[in-house]
Amino acid sequence: MAAVSGGSPRHSFDSTPGSTHDLVVGLVPPGARVLEFGCATGYMSEVLTKRLGCSVTGIELSPESAESARRYCDRVVVGDAETLDLARTLDGAHFDAVIFADVLEHLREARTVLNRVRPLLAEDGAVIASIPNVAHASVRLALLAGEFRYREAGLLDRTHLRFFTRESIQDLFEASGYFVTHWLRRRLSIEESEVGPPARTVPEAIRAWVAADPEATTYQFVVRAVRSEAAAMVHQLRTELREAHSADQWAQRARQAARELAGVVRSGEAFILIDEDRIRAEFGSAEQALPFPQRGGQYCGPPIDDGSAVDELERLRERGAMFAVVAWPAFWWLEYYAGLGLHLRSRYRRVLDSERLIVFDLRTDRG
Repeated sequence: MAAVSGGSPRHSFDSTPGSTHDLVVGLVPPGARVLEFGCATGYMSEVLTKRLGCSVTGIELSPESAESARRYCDRVVVGDAETLDLARTLDGAHFDAVIFADVLEHLREARTVLNRVRPLLAEDGAVIASIPNVAHASVRLALLAGEFRYREAGLLDRTHLRFFTRESIQDLFEASGYFVTHWLRRRLSIEESEVGPPARTVPEAIRAWVAADPEATTYQFVVRAVRSEAAAMVHQLRTELREAHSADQWAQRARQAARELAGVVRSGEAFILIDEDRIRAEFGSAEQALPFPQRGGQYCGPPIDDGSAVDELERLRERGAMFAVVAWPAFWWLEYYAGLGLHLRSRYRRVLDSERLIVFDLRTDRG
């Protein structure tokens, strides 16, 4: 798979200082035994052999490209990196550098391949990879403007099966048993990216917010990673910390919503809680916060249709519910169950509308 630089497919080595090719080769030690996945026609293998005196074994899916690469490689294996028995095919060989130049994003299970490569590394060997950054400012702004179109090459190459950011690259390598020692970057402005500025005008404040991220102009990451026995544990700890932080933010938002609700609903006043049963514990007793819809007093899943949603709402109202509280996890219900949304908005007064809660007073039916 040919590496991509600046948004166009290349079939020759890009020797421009700071290019992705230049950064990848710069991480390979002279005289190294190299295993190059997706060696294409051998344009990078040629540089590795002639400039650095490396011995290169290539793996290439295309028989035609592999034939061309044989001029520069000691050996070329034709096959799919995800299905080859690497240990058997490579006869137990070990390598000082294993290169994935714009390859990992084309794999169905990159983690599986990285796991299988780990035993092939020499004692001080390293994996070197270039990976497009889907969080480039051009992609972010395009999404904000409602645009997402695959291209023939570049960040949104139509053959990409996976998309990565800096964080997910780190997750990938740590979960596969590697520690990333080098983070290099190929940078391009929004205008230089093949995605370019969105057709719709994006407010300047949003552009400024995106530009404030130091990775906004990172077009490709080039990383070097070594085997690490502790990597999987570090990944697990990092995941747990991330989840704990998200859970804490969620809990803080739920507590803030409960404080808002207390300003509208008095203690003991029953209310219907539409929240997908995700934050009810923050909203008082089961007798006061009524799950919606419910069966036997317990949440029983989303309504089948608009009619059943409205019927359930009115049933609970007749049984004493004074308010209908829609919490942020279920805001989408008011659009998806359009009949329910219309019923609430047209018949009952809205007494609270925040980022966390929408509350309707059911005590006076305006219908």
